[in-house]
Amino acid sequence: MNPEQKNTVNGAWMPTVVFDKKTNVTQEKLLKAFAKENIDARVFFWPLSKLKMFKPIKKNFNAWDIYTRAINLPSYHEISLDEINKVVEVIKNLIKKHK
Repeated sequence: MNPEQKNTVNGAWMPTVVFDKKTNVTQEKLLKAFAKENIDARVFFWPLSKLKMFKPIKKNFNAWDIYTRAINLPSYHEISLDEINKVVEVIKNLIKKHK
């Protein structure tokens, strides 16, 4: 995730995780699990053609698929290791639950 190249400093903004379809983990399930633990997370970007001002183009299958099983994880400059571990535990538990 967000690899840090030589001579750079990662801003750690918007780390995103996309779950394999086999995990049965969806954005909706992630948001519910995070909310239950009082963890704020941002939804992954919707396909532009899903927005009202555009005509839906369902043949853009990757865009219409990925957003349903992706989420932007919590991140900010002072996030603690305990907070990161809490996020990781919620994700691990969700994966185990839906196997």
